[in-house]
Amino acid sequence: MIYLQKSKKNHNFANLKNRNDMRQKSLIILILIIATPFLTWAQNYNATAKIDSNRILIGDQLNVTLSITAPSASNIIIPQPNAKGLDTLGIDLIGNSAIDTTKDGDKSVYNQTITITAFDSGSYVFPPIAILSVDSQILAATSPLHFEVMTIQVDTTAAFRDIKQPAKEMIT
Repeated sequence: MIYLQKSKKNHNFANLKNRNDMRQKSLIILILIIATPFLTWAQNYNATAKIDSNRILIGDQLNVTLSITAPSASNIIIPQPNAKGLDTLGIDLIGNSAIDTTKDGDKSVYNQTITITAFDSGSYVFPPIAILSVDSQILAATSPLHFEVMTIQVDTTAAFRDIKQPAKEMIT
């Protein structure tokens, strides 16, 4: 009997300890639930990139739409993709539009369109663009964009044809 009573006392002590552990865990979970909106509110920088198609024919153009949201009072650097950097990836840069800035309350939204193409068939990845602070810290970055360049089907069994001459039009 003494052994059972001793065991019962240890069992009660273990239950008390488990209850305290559960209370501590519950308190931590409650604090995290309450603090989550404040933690997500602190992330004011957002960068997204969208591509208008994930499959093109050789030589067709793709538009990459870059959209960045940042606090209005912040100074950010938006690196511009250059032809040399993209050329090493097999992507040709056609051009960049000017950056369009829109104020939305205490936030600024920056939009830009980047036009690219590729002259070889295969799968390509447009690299992520990192948005930097003035002291070169990465504030946000876009995701890499995947696209595929297809060839035109050519009938190799058909005979060659001459090139058509320009049509003659009467000038009036």
